Amino acid sequence: MKIFYWLACLCVLAACSDPERRVVSTKLSEDEKVAAVWVLTETGATVDFVFSLHILQKDFDKVPQSEFAILQTNNIDDIRLNWDGEGMLSLQCVGGKIYHFSNYTYVGDKRITANLNTECEQ
Repeated sequence: MKIFYWLACLCVLAACSDPERRVVSTKLSEDEKVAAVWVLTETGATVDFVFSLHILQKDFDKVPQSEFAILQTNNIDDIRLNWDGEGMLSLQCVGGKIYHFSNYTYVGDKRITANLNTECEQ
């Protein structure tokens, strides 16, 4: 009977494992000090995956946690990222579902502002 108890505990722990996250794209700022980094999280939940956009130092060494993202969405197919001067990131043609968006973040003491536009210019 104890074996079934331990097997049940093992199954619960396996189901609670962290989702897999990996960097899928990086775009350096014009001064090459910070980077806009797309991270794919494969959740395996109601939504199979989520793309998160992070603003990080260019020499980041590990995949960031989703809670620090400035944008979370289910689709990045048509999104265009452009650095518009120092500290300004422009997101054009944002489609899909937007789960979270923050229009600014800090990298060290440098403020980065993000502008989001859902329209696509032809």
